[in-house]
Amino acid sequence: AREPEEHGLLIDVAGDLAYALHNLEVAVHEKAAREALVESEQRLRTLFEHTPAIAVQGYNGRREVIFWNRASEELYGYPAARALGRKLEDLIIPEAMREEVISAITAWAEGGPAIPAVPLVLKRADGSDISVFSSHMMTRNARGEPEMYCIDISLVEQRRLETELAAARQAEEENRAKSEFLANM
Repeated sequence: AREPEEHGLLIDVAGDLAYALHNLEVAVHEKAAREALVESEQRLRTLFEHTPAIAVQGYNGRREVIFWNRASEELYGYPAARALGRKLEDLIIPEAMREEVISAITAWAEGGPAIPAVPLVLKRADGSDISVFSSHMMTRNARGEPEMYCIDISLVEQRRLETELAAARQAEEENRAKSEFLANM
């Protein structure tokens, strides 16, 4: 009479062991997935932190800075320590644009239209204007809260070259007009 009892007990133990091994396997896979995610996040953060000439800023739903890379420091003149926690509109948005920017971001965070990628004239820490091309992306963090990321590229060099080209074209046109005048004398 013991044999069936022992057999049943062995079956229960084997089932418990299989269940425990399955849970252990799941835990190992979950741990590996978490580690891969952390590594991926670190690579992405390093990429954003150290990419020169591409300013990346992150803002929470209250428009407070949550990310400010080195290129943002150089472009806008604010060290990350000074920018973090401050509102976007208090840092780089010119007074004339503030209400429009606040409204657009609020609407987007609530499911409204995305803010398009456009050239903008923003404000540096010293109060001077800075021309940038700004792209925007909205995402949600793990708590479901909106976060907006801006990728800004300076247009200062492009604007300088455009001005030089226009001046060269103007000088060429003036020289052509002088040459024609002299040829007709």
